[in-house]
Amino acid sequence: MNLIRHTDRDYAKRLRQVTAPSTLFDPTIEERARVILQEVEKRGDGAVLELTKRFDGATLEAAQLAVTQAEWMSASLQADPSLRAAVAEADLVVADSAGVLVARLRSGSLAAAQARQLADAVLK
Repeated sequence: MNLIRHTDRDYAKRLRQVTAPSTLFDPTIEERARVILQEVEKRGDGAVLELTKRFDGATLEAAQLAVTQAEWMSASLQADPSLRAAVAEADLVVADSAGVLVARLRSGSLAAAQARQLADAVLK
């Protein structure tokens, strides 16, 4: 895992690198995905149902979109152990990072500009 700390000598440079727009994907694919996300944001479940039918050929009802706790648990137990470990570690890192950031903001030890940079990076 590649961690970036605000105390790192090259913090600003590394933060710009990890928050830069991705060139990993074809721009056409990114645009198509963006349109799908905008439709879901705008029309909610209706868009999800329509897109599920179009892309997967499945006709669902809105009530079928909710995932129960039992379904989450079942899927979790079927996941590869390395994936489960990675998700658990990521959860801890995010929770720890959020706690540290909040503590620093409350104590005033993190400059406002750095806080804005971090917030912008997380919210992108």
